[in-house]
Amino acid sequence: MPLPRPYQQHGDKENSSYFNEYLEKMYDWRDSVGLVDLIHEMHSVVIEVDEADRHAYIEELMLMTPYRFVKSYENDHFIYTLLEISQDNPGYIIRSRKAPEKSKILSMNHLSPVALQKPYTRYIGEVYRVTDLEKVHDILQKAGVEFESDGINARSQMKFVRTLPSQYTWNTVAYIEYPEGKRRYYLEQFADHAEDAGWLKKLEEIKSKQADSKIAELIQPIDHLATRVLHQDREHALLEYLKLTSYYFWGAYEIADQNSSTNVTRSAHDYSEFKSPARVFTAANTPHYVDHIVKLPSPTESFVINYGKRMHHIAYGVADNAPCQNYDNVDFVVDRLKESGIEFLLQVIGSAEEGLKQIFSRTSKYSLLITEYIQRFNGFQGFFTKKNVAFLTKAAGEDEALKKKEGRMGEKDIFD
Repeated sequence: MPLPRPYQQHGDKENSSYFNEYLEKMYDWRDSVGLVDLIHEMHSVVIEVDEADRHAYIEELMLMTPYRFVKSYENDHFIYTLLEISQDNPGYIIRSRKAPEKSKILSMNHLSPVALQKPYTRYIGEVYRVTDLEKVHDILQKAGVEFESDGINARSQMKFVRTLPSQYTWNTVAYIEYPEGKRRYYLEQFADHAEDAGWLKKLEEIKSKQADSKIAELIQPIDHLATRVLHQDREHALLEYLKLTSYYFWGAYEIADQNSSTNVTRSAHDYSEFKSPARVFTAANTPHYVDHIVKLPSPTESFVINYGKRMHHIAYGVADNAPCQNYDNVDFVVDRLKESGIEFLLQVIGSAEEGLKQIFSRTSKYSLLITEYIQRFNGFQGFFTKKNVAFLTKAAGEDEALKKKEGRMGEKDIFD
């Protein structure tokens, strides 16, 4: 069941009068057309990587997350790999384009010096389960939403449609409908893609290693996903996401010393984050061109300039109900992953007394995504403390500054 309105807001970020006015108008419109009752949990997330990186990225996910390999599919354009945790958590779809020179995401990455190093790699977007896709499609189309296809893709008792990329985030939102019961995927309409038996055995060995190290029982499903957007796009990105989903604006926090704000949306249904993760949008408080005037760091705006508007990190929970003997679970997870060669941006930030501890990995060289681990203590309800997020934002900014330098050194002038 949807949560009752009005939705409680958290945080200290001051929004514009325009945002406050249209936030309520957006809620009123959704209620009037019944959209929240039609759009349910986050069904899956979709990431595109180079085909040369697909296997290595899946191996990385096998070690760092609870996901397991299920099956690979292919059609004329893509090879798809499906990973799952359970029927109660979003699926993870990795796709690689067979003819990368035809990629639609190439133009997005071409404008960003660091993203240009991986021109065919990008987080694509989320898929949501709906109960009447034809009605959802009609409502959104009448409200001006544009889709990748002229109509709904309907095959084998499944219906599927995806929006065009947002001009504010460059992410998409897709919708899937299927009969009640076992989760279904639009991939099922495609042919099976045979994977090498030796590689599949390697995945089993990685999961065994993860279990033996005792971190498999501690790493939980996706907690939240965080996109970085430009300063001027923050409020528009939030309102647009509320228009396209059944999420609501949970609140926003000012991170003044990092010239940034963190803005959280959550499902308006009574779901846990593991069933339908929070969607976070981070933006600078001032645009890049006044950095010399405000004289503050601007890691969020710099990220967007160097990587483009895109997903920044995917966060996974760490269990608080199976404590390690001598130190907190998140520290244990990080130490075991370090032993396997995984690098992190800084030490674990926070404490049990503050309510949570968090850490960022270094950016994946396969997906350009950061992995976050977050452990909440004693039922803490938030996503961060202001001190924690300031440290994390600063560390990510320093890592991205290095990558910016590397990107510039290897960048070819398109006018040569």
